[in-house]
Amino acid sequence: QSACCVCAEPQPIGRPLLCFPCGHAVCLDCFKTDASARLSDGRLVFLADRGLTMDCPAHNCRSTNRYLGDAHAFRLLGAESYERVKLLGAQRALLTAEAGHVMCPLCSAQYELPASSEVQQVTCESGLGGCGAQICLSCRALAHAGSCVETNVESVVEDSNPERQSMSTIRRTSKPCPRCRAPTERNGGCMHMTCRLCCQSWCWICQLEWSEQCQTNHWFG
Repeated sequence: QSACCVCAEPQPIGRPLLCFPCGHAVCLDCFKTDASARLSDGRLVFLADRGLTMDCPAHNCRSTNRYLGDAHAFRLLGAESYERVKLLGAQRALLTAEAGHVMCPLCSAQYELPASSEVQQVTCESGLGGCGAQICLSCRALAHAGSCVETNVESVVEDSNPERQSMSTIRRTSKPCPRCRAPTERNGGCMHMTCRLCCQSWCWICQLEWSEQCQTNHWFG
């Protein structure tokens, strides 16, 4: 007999257990309860080589190999939850890629972000397969005069390319984290944001690191 690392209940021979790479095993009931709670609370972890996953539920497991290796295990949560896991994983992958790169809104060529945060725009290099367009690094749209918000609202165009449509939607509905530039969407509450990629605490209004001045002047706008 084997025991579940969460409830410690001995499992009859022949009853399936879910094994984590670290060696711990969890019964299916405990896995579904724990994984569902993490999905609901936004506590699933994104790893570049595995997508959206979770670490071992065993108490104090600190193994470097503690993350679930097969995302198909989330099928145990049911079709609706599994589809949500796949969608969130795809979104997180897109945001992770977008965090360190800029994509030309015209030709979709991608470049690494400049090391200096003082650079305001880049050129889509034609010699690297680009089109020569100037790109604003604040909103990831074509370089423009005036504020990014005003310009983006006025310049929304139809595009049949699904990837560019997704990027366009992200740019219109989000603001970049001031540290890693990951697009962040605000869906209510106060103006105090926390980036899920780099954990930077920042202000939605001034788009700078959160400070006492932000809390005093525009906690709720």
